[in-house]
Amino acid sequence: LARMDRRKMNPKVEKKDGQVLINFNPEIDPELKKYSEDSINKSSAPMKYTSLKLWSNYKFTREEDKYKQYQQYENNPQLVITETKEIIEELKRKTEDAFSLFNHSTPSYTCSVLIRYYFDKLNEKDKVFCKEIIIEFALTPHKAQNYHYQNSDGTRPSIIVLPELLRHFSADKEDIKSLLFLLLFNQWREISAFATSAIQYSLWKNNFEDAHAMFLGYLLLKPKYN
Repeated sequence: LARMDRRKMNPKVEKKDGQVLINFNPEIDPELKKYSEDSINKSSAPMKYTSLKLWSNYKFTREEDKYKQYQQYENNPQLVITETKEIIEELKRKTEDAFSLFNHSTPSYTCSVLIRYYFDKLNEKDKVFCKEIIIEFALTPHKAQNYHYQNSDGTRPSIIVLPELLRHFSADKEDIKSLLFLLLFNQWREISAFATSAIQYSLWKNNFEDAHAMFLGYLLLKPKYN
């Protein structure tokens, strides 16, 4: 309404490309202007990491025509790490649902992509950081009270990339293998399907012994579990 008040206009007229352009320049009270700017900043904050979110999602699903649009991340895994850590810090501080809703799963995707495609370009500290984030998300179905699967909860990439962790972190092999195996028994079919996919399409090809052990263990224990 303040912007529409014709009594407080300071019009500026200019000619451009044979046309007359009128900029009305409404006079806005400083307090009202600050309130408006603060509101815009607050509403746009959840969208700050949209590019990272899209890139990591497209990269994980191998949509090359889409993820290559974000070259700032394609060739700079350190930027991915930096912004992922910023998101995590914001999630710890934020009380608004909007930021969490839009950004909660992004660290799962970014870290899964980094482990899958950029492992050799990460330093040891960042490798461990990504491993811990992935395991944290993969544990969600076991740890979260009254867990209900949601497509945006970050479990999919973290579970599917667990075989990559097995390959790179031999010291944690038994823990990672146990986690992947137990996810096969999860009551949510989506979660067990992610675990099955990880074993079938990645682990079975690269680590037959462990994949076959899980297969035999599942055949033995699933009837008893039921």
